[in-house]
Amino acid sequence: WTSVMEKIYETPVDYKPSIDNIIAFYKNDDIKQVMTVFLKDCIIKGKPWDVDAEIITHKGTERWIRVKGKAEYYNGECVRVYGTVQNIDGQKKIEQLLLLNEKRLVDEKHLLQTIIDSVPVNIYMKDLQSRKTLVNKSEIHFCGKTNEEDILGKTDFDLSSYENAMLSIKEDQYVFESGKPILDKETTYTKNDGSVHWFLTSKIPYYNDKHETIGLIGISYDITSKKLQNKT
Repeated sequence: WTSVMEKIYETPVDYKPSIDNIIAFYKNDDIKQVMTVFLKDCIIKGKPWDVDAEIITHKGTERWIRVKGKAEYYNGECVRVYGTVQNIDGQKKIEQLLLLNEKRLVDEKHLLQTIIDSVPVNIYMKDLQSRKTLVNKSEIHFCGKTNEEDILGKTDFDLSSYENAMLSIKEDQYVFESGKPILDKETTYTKNDGSVHWFLTSKIPYYNDKHETIGLIGISYDITSKKLQNKT
């Protein structure tokens, strides 16, 4: 029981370690049982262990440690068990924070997707190469696809005619280069089946935290039925 162990477990100088009181440091009953099994398997079967676990120190501090252990055998009998203990509390808490942030991002993305899917207009996002990085259900349906995997990462050249794609890419480049939005621009779109659709299209620059343009948000509202009514 070294001075480093004393610091990790916050034990007094005269502390006398034993199997039972070392196991007692672990935070909950589940990990206490697991560590007991690891120790038993190490002594009987010679199986080493390497595990991250949370302890409560002698002074009541909650701390993550990494424990590695192995057995030494002589004439087929275990004569001792030895290993290392490392304080990984800082590292573990950073990992937990990253996982929490990742979960929050996943939840926020799911919420965003739910909202835009419920809106009866075509919504999408593009990167600086005009590849679509987000689409809602209306956009998927209009493109004649069944799921977003058929659209994400593709440009208008992959999804529509050359003429339609050229017009759309030209609009994208204007937004990227000027940093100005295109708002409620009336455009026509001829689908592969020959049907003509009219849209009110908006393209808004999308910035990162440094206010650098990293893409755009596109919104298209289908006004075809109104156009056809006016013609009749």
